[in-house]
Amino acid sequence: MWEEVSIKEKLECEAPFCKYPSGGVITYIELDSTFVKNTKAVEDIIDYAFQVLDIPYLAFNFPIDSCLDCGYQGEFNDKCPQCGSTNIQQLRRVTGYLTSDYHNFNDGKQAEVLERVKHSKYSPEGIGVTEH
Repeated sequence: MWEEVSIKEKLECEAPFCKYPSGGVITYIELDSTFVKNTKAVEDIIDYAFQVLDIPYLAFNFPIDSCLDCGYQGEFNDKCPQCGSTNIQQLRRVTGYLTSDYHNFNDGKQAEVLERVKHSKYSPEGIGVTEH
């Protein structure tokens, strides 16, 4: 969650351990919100994980921030970059659960969200992932 590694490095590190859990396994990749518009990169990641590394279950985490006043969606912090409203909702996945706004979680889970490293930040190299 906090290691500054690329998507490729994270997948390669976790792949050998996927065969051991008898109750299932999931590998998460943290992405920034603009990454979902780069469908070729997402496809390359999926192909690499499933076909090359034989990872059985892969999921992507990416933030979805919404302004409840003007409807703008993207990744932003305290206020909407379009209208300046602070009436925003910040959707995040924490410990496998989605929430309407991560600020509804306890202090520990909110801290977890803030500490997460986006693997896409370190990933212009390898597996066909290009800048977006």
